[in-house]
Amino acid sequence: TRSGRVTGVQTCVFRSPRICIAESSRLENRMPEVPKTILVTGASRGLGRAIAERLAPDYNLILHASSEASLTDTLEAIQGKNHKNVQVLPADFSSTEEQEAFCKSLKKLASHGLWGVVNNAGIALDKPLLYQPISDIDLMLNVNLRAPILIGKTAFRIFLKQQQGVIINIGSIAGEIGNAYQSV
Repeated sequence: TRSGRVTGVQTCVFRSPRICIAESSRLENRMPEVPKTILVTGASRGLGRAIAERLAPDYNLILHASSEASLTDTLEAIQGKNHKNVQVLPADFSSTEEQEAFCKSLKKLASHGLWGVVNNAGIALDKPLLYQPISDIDLMLNVNLRAPILIGKTAFRIFLKQQQGVIINIGSIAGEIGNAYQSV
């Protein structure tokens, strides 16, 4: 737009699946057609894998996990479905160097468009704060905070060029209602 504001870019903190899906659907209906490629971080198991399997028939995917080998089961599950293009982009988000390399690779992979990002990767190392080594705190902050911020910055640059995009940040309920030994 004239004011320099980007229209059609939305972030969503994942609290209710119905709200995020409804908002994404409304946004999708207003967007012109671009290659619908979605990045899913933490896609090797759990919720990330389920999201990847659900999106595979309808979207091109870039799947992230800490190693390519850890995505084997997810890729096999997706192969059984009528899937679109699936690419793998592994990185250990505990390493700031790998985070930065991941973002550079994402820019190259998504050069033909990136429609969305699902920031799902996360870790929890349960220990009373008094006994939590600073290395564990740094690890959790790198994976749970720094990596999604860098990925968001990279995605926003792509979204600015195409004037559209969706980011969904998934977090644990422990972020709102703390569990014992999860103070970080």
